[in-house]
Order: sequence, then structure tokens, then C-alpha cells
Amino acid sequence: MVHFSGRNLIDNVFLLVTTVLAFAAWVIAFAGLCALRATGAYWWVMIFELALVVGIIFLIITSSFAQYRLVILAFLAVSISYITGQLSTAIPLATDGRNSSARGAGGAFAAGYIVLIIIQIIWVFAFGSEPHSYVGKFAQHNRNSVQQHPHHSGGAVAAGAAGAAAQSSLNNNNHTPNETIQDKTAYENSPNNQSPTMTHPSMATSPVLEYNERVEALHEYRANPEDPSELSFDRGDILEIVDRRGNWWQARKSDGSTGIIPSNYFA
Repeated sequence: MVHFSGRNLIDNVFLLVTTVLAFAAWVIAFAGLCALRATGAYWWVMIFELALVVGIIFLIITSSFAQYRLVILAFLAVSISYITGQLSTAIPLATDGRNSSARGAGGAFAAGYIVLIIIQIIWVFAFGSEPHSYVGKFAQHNRNSVQQHPHHSGGAVAAGAAGAAAQSSLNNNNHTPNETIQDKTAYENSPNNQSPTMTHPSMATSPVLEYNERVEALHEYRANPEDPSELSFDRGDILEIVDRRGNWWQARKSDGSTGIIPSNYFA
């Protein structure tokens, strides 16, 4: 099942800015092409560019970009070639001083495609670089925007706090300032004081995590030494995960060690 997470895009400034600019550039080029009343192959390229931008956004918000990274790079190469050919027509129209209306429409058409081709060249460097490289890190999901699952964040803290409160309450109820050790022992052993043992709901243990899916590492990753919750793995390693929600997944390695792993390193 596909999981959508808009935070994959919103929390990464590089991805957010470039995708917004790419879409805005496409709209400008589209408006210019409409004003020129062009026909034929111009519209095929325009539709291709829209599909490419929308496809990249879709892969990012579904945390599946890493699996299709090479396909996107191939489409970007085709797109850059297409736009270069379109600019050979748009730029002369934009500089034609004899027809002011055609010059304005051609200028919008050329400007939109110039911005779009610049962004796509930047994408080629960012998406084509290895994830651990300096340039490749810009295209990775923001670590600070991890959407923690209840079973390894808030739930554990809440359970611990509730347990501590319950223990404190029990201690306060079982000890009074005026009570002697002998009176307490006699009272606890009294038949009238016997009552069934009750377990506080918050003292119950957390449910055991179920690792339902196996994933294969596409790249090597070394855990941050300052974060003991991360797991290291090599390319080709098979790990088990709980689910595919968020940018970081709860996982278990073949040796039994558990922790979190970056989703964009796995297929």
C-alpha cells in the first residue's frame, strides 16, 4: 500500500524550492505557448515536462524516490534535450523586434523553459550523486522531520510516566507517618484486609512489534555514532521492517539488532 507523506517534501528546503520553481516555470512556459498558439510537437514536450515534474513530486511524497532514481535521471536527460530544442525556437521569437505580441509570448515561453532546464540540471547533480556525498545529501529527506511511530516514541514515554505515577501512588497509600512496622504487618495479615490483586492498566507491557516486510538496501549506510537508535547496513543487506510510514522505518537486522533506518536507502 502506498503511504503519502507531504512532510517528505515540505521539510526539505531544497526539494520544496526546486519543485515549486519547476512547476511555476512550467506554468509560465505553458502560458507563453498558449499565447503563441503553437501546434504539433510543442505540446508533446509541454505535457512531457508536466508529467515529469508531477512524477518527481509523487515519488518524493510516497518515499519511493530511491527505487526509481535511475529512471528519473533518464527522463531528465531526455527532458533537457527536449527543452534545448524548444529554446532554439523560443529565443528568436523573444528577441524579434518586429512583432511585439509574439515577442512577449515568446519571452514567457523562453523564460519558463530556461528556469526549468536550470532546475533540471541541478536535479541531475543532486539525484545522480551518491546519497552520502555532499551534493547528494541535499536531495535526502530531512532527519529532523522524522515521523516517529507511537511504539517507539510517545507511547513508551507515556507508559513510563504512567507507571511511575502509579508506583508513587501505591507507595503513598501504603505508608503513613503514624504507622508502626508491627501495626502495618498485623493489618496486612488481617483476613478482613485481603483483596484481589489488581493490575493498573498503565503498568501493562508494550505490545511486541511485528516485522511484516523485508526490504533490500540499495546503498551502504553508517549509523550516526551520536544516535544509538540508528542501524548500520551494507548494500544488498536484507532487513525486516514494521511498516513503510515516514522517512525512517523501524527495522530488525538478521543478527536480531533493532533500530531505525532511512527509507530512501531501500527498495
